[in-house]
Amino acid sequence: MYAHLLGQRAAVQAVQEDRLDVTIGDVEAAIQRSIKSHMLRSDYLTATQSSRPGNLYSRVLVACAMADKNALGQFRAGAVRAPMSQIMGSTYNIPAFARHLTEFTEPSRGSVLIREGRQRGYTYRFRDPLLQPYALMTAMSDGTLSEEFSRSIFRPLDDRETLD
Repeated sequence: MYAHLLGQRAAVQAVQEDRLDVTIGDVEAAIQRSIKSHMLRSDYLTATQSSRPGNLYSRVLVACAMADKNALGQFRAGAVRAPMSQIMGSTYNIPAFARHLTEFTEPSRGSVLIREGRQRGYTYRFRDPLLQPYALMTAMSDGTLSEEFSRSIFRPLDDRETLD
């Protein structure tokens, strides 16, 4: 779904600028337009908004989206450690974000995650799997992820500035 949406919007941008190549900049602009108009915006905002400046909700949610998952889309808290540390630029252990995982399962945060199993063995999964790429695109767009980190997500595809 997102690949088609982003591809279409990025291509339109290139055509409007009378270019034959779609650039990373076109994709980034397509991400900006897409997250502002997507139906998941409300779910994302419910999950991540807080009156406390510097809160971790958006970062924890995107780390969950990036966590290694099993065939059923489930992940454990331990799988969030590496992406969270990568996002924050320093080591983050489970106690630093465990409360956030729990809150993401509660109605006050939109129940964006479903928790299954027993204590110390919980698995989590996104209630709506489409929220995972949405959280990643939003984090790339709003500066939650550094520009260098955001670009590193694209770099493995190709070292060129254009996408053919």
